Amino acid sequence: RAHVDVDIEALRAVTERTAYVLARRIAGRPQADLVADFCHWLPAGTVAAAVGVPYRDMMRLVRGRAAGALAGECGGQIAVREKALASFLGNVLDDPDQVAALRDAPAGLVARAWAESLRRDPPVQIAVRRTSAEVPVSGGVVPAGASVALLVGSAGRDPERFREPDRFDPFRDDPGQLTYGAGFCPAVLLAGFEAEYALRALFTAMPRLRLADGFRPVATGLITRAPRSLIVRPGG
Repeated sequence: RAHVDVDIEALRAVTERTAYVLARRIAGRPQADLVADFCHWLPAGTVAAAVGVPYRDMMRLVRGRAAGALAGECGGQIAVREKALASFLGNVLDDPDQVAALRDAPAGLVARAWAESLRRDPPVQIAVRRTSAEVPVSGGVVPAGASVALLVGSAGRDPERFREPDRFDPFRDDPGQLTYGAGFCPAVLLAGFEAEYALRALFTAMPRLRLADGFRPVATGLITRAPRSLIVRPGG
């Protein structure tokens, strides 16, 4: 009931356009912070353009918790997509081999890299739910009506399910990525578009883009988690 009808191709087009505008704005700088200068702007700018309001008004609506009325409750979760995008770009740029593999990669490989980043570094680490019935778990029983903290970030790094779980590997073929959940959600499509066109726009505008000398992405946060900064050299 939180979802709204979306035109998928229109959403794709507005995401692509927004990503390229933002990438061109920072391409000429000697140094930039992709979190502050790109990741912070793309999710909000995409939703603003998609619903037809100026970006400055969208930010006012977000601060007033009214974005959901325009974009649906899921589409309005801008901060979560910002964190997911920051982790994704950090994972790619932290390894020159990944940069080379993904610079001109087909959409299918970019989508796999995005799913891999969500497995390794989901933006929401802990989800709290309530049981509707008794649930047997690990030799015990969680009673009905109990609050349960689901450690999504830990589940994605389970060594019994994923080989070398701490390694970011876009070519990983282990099944069981948990982050998307079940069923259709426009925000899942939107986040995927943002990741794909972020990568394409950044590498198109800045073919030699790399992390600044001595900088390594560091994720922070307990409930939500992502790098707070991604310092890059747009000109290589």
